[in-house]
Amino acid sequence: MKTSNIIITAFAILIVGGMLFLFADSKKHKEEEKNNISYKEYPLPSFKVIVAEEASDIHVDRSDSTVMRIEYIKGGKVPAKLYEVINDTLYVYYGPRAFIKCKQISQIIGKNHLWINVSNFEPDSLTVKVTGGRFIYNSDQAKKYTINKKNYNVSIIANDSAFIDLNNSRFRNLTIKSNNAFVNNYCETKHLNGTLINKSKLYSKDKNEAMVIEKDTTSTISIDNNDYSANR
Repeated sequence: MKTSNIIITAFAILIVGGMLFLFADSKKHKEEEKNNISYKEYPLPSFKVIVAEEASDIHVDRSDSTVMRIEYIKGGKVPAKLYEVINDTLYVYYGPRAFIKCKQISQIIGKNHLWINVSNFEPDSLTVKVTGGRFIYNSDQAKKYTINKKNYNVSIIANDSAFIDLNNSRFRNLTIKSNNAFVNNYCETKHLNGTLINKSKLYSKDKNEAMVIEKDTTSTISIDNNDYSANR
């Protein structure tokens, strides 16, 4: 066998061997990660408001049940208080990821949270107040619940580098007050009203029947027919 063929064969064996090693290592890592994660479910009294406290990570899904499922990681530190319900408000504190199921919500408040993901809701109206962190609305099209596309009102108040994504909904009135925040609106909207200050950014699909936006010179607006934002 020519020297060149030997080198090529050896190189091919090296590449295939490396790929097999990476695949096996990845599979082993996933199995170890799965074994290190456990969940515990807690029943909750009814509530209409959710407050995500600093550094909390919550995922909210529509359901006829009212429960919270906590993700525990083996060896991870767990604070003494993960959540509490006071009157009609659920407070979620820093700690493991929390998966919340409830029938309906009227208000969500984020206080420098890490992540808020809300799926499959169609409230009569919803108010979102977030300072920092990321808020994702109706991004999950779960087969267990089909959004029937009714029109409803949503009010967004976003501050301090908050990042907002609004998806898979039809809004009657969408009101946005943004102070140094980024809002993406991928939804159909009858009336979009916004006030943008302090380097705020608003992106919206061109599916707004009427739109009134006030902004200062530091803020920007982008309206187009694409399903994505170039600045996302």
